[in-house]
Amino acid sequence: MKSSISIKFSLLVLLPFAFFLNACKKEPENISPSLGNICLVAKRTKFDSQGKITYRETYTYNSKRQLASIKYDYAGANGTVTDTELYQYNSDGQITNKKSASNTTSYLYDRKLLIEENTVLGPITYLYKYSYNPDSKKSKLIFKSSRDNQVSLHYEETYYYKDTLLIRTINRNLPGGISAQVFDNAYKYDAQNRLIEKQTLRPDNSISETEKYEYGADRNVIKITVFVDNKYKESEEVFTYKNNKLVEKTESTFNSKGEIAYSYKTVFEYRQDNISKMTLFRNGTLTSYEQYTYTCDK
Repeated sequence: MKSSISIKFSLLVLLPFAFFLNACKKEPENISPSLGNICLVAKRTKFDSQGKITYRETYTYNSKRQLASIKYDYAGANGTVTDTELYQYNSDGQITNKKSASNTTSYLYDRKLLIEENTVLGPITYLYKYSYNPDSKKSKLIFKSSRDNQVSLHYEETYYYKDTLLIRTINRNLPGGISAQVFDNAYKYDAQNRLIEKQTLRPDNSISETEKYEYGADRNVIKITVFVDNKYKESEEVFTYKNNKLVEKTESTFNSKGEIAYSYKTVFEYRQDNISKMTLFRNGTLTSYEQYTYTCDK
């Protein structure tokens, strides 16, 4: 995990199930720090505890090392389902179009800033519009979901500072013009501009959830703890590093008595500078693992 935590706009309401598979897809990133030998993910394969392939992603790149396509293979009881996403870019290297058999997403920019993202999934359209303040930080997101050109869901996120806190307010507008404030988020940072606390506030300003972040001497996050109603510990993530690389992540959830209900451990293995394998254990039992292969410059 990187040493700094950036706040990203995310969809905080339930969308139709068709969008669920997209959440499983993650685009590859250049994870080699060496500019002279850049390695890009070529394949990501997921296995179950018996070593059977359940999911695979295959990546291709253009001559500028930009992602050109991802092929997804989902293995299930009824066979394998395959989908492919294709990517296009402008002269500035910004993605302008992402297309698959089931949906198309287009991106619009104002200079270097993304101002609109539009996804068409059959009769359903998801539209995101972004606004920025003078220092190019996002200040507002407007989201609309439409079916057959009729708006079915509309919400807005507004970001502003209150003293030293960054506040995110979310308002959800339902069909018929009904507007309701869903919740606020408040983000607190330390002197090194690292996120140390995130609060989720109810409309009456009471705290429903608190996330606390702790860091090691090398600025890596070593623990994230989530409290409900600002007192009961709900979950905890602990990160272990070796030579500044994440080698283990343990996630625990707790019951009302403060006892561990479930524990998940992910072990990371590396090939030179690049992660080669992730193994997931639940309550000490291996449940699945992922393997990565790469294409590198010579």
